[in-house]
Amino acid sequence: MFKKSLIASILLLSALSLMPDVVVARDLSGTYSVQGTNPDGSNYSGTCIISRISGETYRFRWSVGNTYEGEGTLEGIRISVDWGDSTPVIYTLLPDGSLDGLWAGGNASETLTPD
Repeated sequence: MFKKSLIASILLLSALSLMPDVVVARDLSGTYSVQGTNPDGSNYSGTCIISRISGETYRFRWSVGNTYEGEGTLEGIRISVDWGDSTPVIYTLLPDGSLDGLWAGGNASETLTPD
């Protein structure tokens, strides 16, 4: 019995060590550096301030030459932000706290890095 439990524990620990980093839920509020690529291939940069509205709902305010605002709800490691365009920005929260996003129907990209 003890031998089976020991083997099971070793197998479980081995499997856990092979799993990718898990993102722990956290408050996204803060100031982020923005680096992005427009649908035409041109690059842009600036800042984004993320503020918690309530629960897992956040307001985004980008300053990237022009100013844009949007809101989204964090679901697991994804947040879809409606910013007034026909398609949202869809971000994935990475283990280092940055957000990788796609917008313009996947034809443009953006990375938000915490300051």
